[in-house]
Amino acid sequence: MDNRVFLSELEEDFLGELFNMGVGKSANALSQMLGQTIEMTVPDIEVLPIHDFNLQQSQYFPLCCVSQQVSGAFDAVSMLVFPHNTSLNVVAMMMGEQLPAEALIELQEEAMSEMGNVVLNACMGDISNVIGDSIFLELPTYRLAISDLLIDEHEAKGDVVIHMNIKLIISSSKESGSLLLILDPRALPKLKVVLNNYINAYS
Repeated sequence: MDNRVFLSELEEDFLGELFNMGVGKSANALSQMLGQTIEMTVPDIEVLPIHDFNLQQSQYFPLCCVSQQVSGAFDAVSMLVFPHNTSLNVVAMMMGEQLPAEALIELQEEAMSEMGNVVLNACMGDISNVIGDSIFLELPTYRLAISDLLIDEHEAKGDVVIHMNIKLIISSSKESGSLLLILDPRALPKLKVVLNNYINAYS
């Protein structure tokens, strides 16, 4: 855990509330795609050195990850992440039919990219509506992380990440994935303006 203070307790609470509302939309979108009830956990917000974040995530490798760059009101990376085997089961649910493992692997990148696009856009679109400001998303990028890093420590703009995580749990199988929002502390001034405008509007 990093000891530097990046957000006040109130700002962190409101950030978690915003993220929770956005992920609620994502859960609904995912539920419609899979024909399954989706449960959500309470948002978990941590400030971590990038190395520790990568180490934390590596225990779940291999990971199927769909990420999108977020810009506009604030800058971040949003990610939809599933363990590899879970992602294949999710693809099977999307297809709505029994398919051999080889076929699921062939469909995995396209299906997960489509799912990530819908789910991440639902989340960020709802946050944009709540804060009344524009959020822009780049096209989704799919990656199967086997032994490499979710965040490249050499390309990162800072030495820590503000990591928000909500688990999306498929009620019928109890398999889960995570929706992550990775914030670069160097982009915090923009985020603080957004959060404090939101806090003032609702206080």
